[in-house]
Amino acid sequence: MAPLIATDDIFYAEYDETEERFMHRKTIQNSGNSIIQVAVLEKGFDKEIIREKLKALNCLSEGLNETFFAAEITKDIDYSLVRSLLNEYESQDIIEFAEPCLSEKHRADLLKN
Repeated sequence: MAPLIATDDIFYAEYDETEERFMHRKTIQNSGNSIIQVAVLEKGFDKEIIREKLKALNCLSEGLNETFFAAEITKDIDYSLVRSLLNEYESQDIIEFAEPCLSEKHRADLLKN
C-alpha cells in the first residue's frame, strides 16, 4: 500500500535493504494539500473535459492513461467546489473518484456546507 502523502508534505524515508529502495516511514508535517484519483467509466468520454474544469478551479492533474488521472488540490482551494464537480459526473455514471489523501483542511471544507 502506498503512503498517504500529498505534494509539499514533509516525511521521513529510509533505505530498506530487503525492498532495495527507500520506504516511507512517517509523515512529519502535512501540507494541507490533497490528492484525488479519477477513473472514467463511460466509454469514449474525454477525461480532458474534467481536467480542464479542475484546472479552472486551480487544481493541476496528471493523466496516467485514457481513463485515469490524479489531481492535486492545494490547501487554499475550497474542496467542496471540487467535490461538487466530481459528484456531478459520478451521479451520471461517467466517473468514479477516490480521495486516498484528503487533508484535514479539505475534510473541514466539506463540513462547512
